Amino acid sequence: MSKKLRNLAFTLIEILVTIAIISLLAAALAPAILRARQAARRALCISNLRQLYHGMLYYCDDHDDVFMPSASFGFDLILPYLDDEKEITRCPMIDDYYDEGVFSYGYNELLSSKRLSQVTTSYTDTILFCDSDRSLVYYQDDPALSRHGKIGYAAYLDGHVSFIDTRYLWPGSRSGGDREASPF
Repeated sequence: MSKKLRNLAFTLIEILVTIAIISLLAAALAPAILRARQAARRALCISNLRQLYHGMLYYCDDHDDVFMPSASFGFDLILPYLDDEKEITRCPMIDDYYDEGVFSYGYNELLSSKRLSQVTTSYTDTILFCDSDRSLVYYQDDPALSRHGKIGYAAYLDGHVSFIDTRYLWPGSRSGGDREASPF
């Protein structure tokens, strides 16, 4: 090999150093990419809950201000108001855990088949939907899940969506909560 060709070639050390630098940069960027991905998923979860809230409002509007019954075991009754987008009923923080027909947001069972006028608690304090392990949430048995770190998200009757510390929700449940259930 001529001397000119040898000067153009990389040595093994140069290649290894280049690979090491690229690996370090990738390792440094990975947490930032993960945080950005989680932030996008949180935003999508909030959007899903808002859409569920609006779907319920449309349902109530068409059914004399009565909330959907819990006997539907899911969101089949409000899916038509959501353009039948079933993905809205799944928290984006779970990749493929849930099968068809199972939902990752819970509906406050205490509102089941009630009229809006029967709700005597503050709309800002009454949860309509929240992160859950089931499609129905009954405060003693079904804790909200902490899919987003140590918090979950909830949509309230006044339309706002915010994070909730799951320990705050239900007494005597697996969530370890200390908040009393809201009577009507």
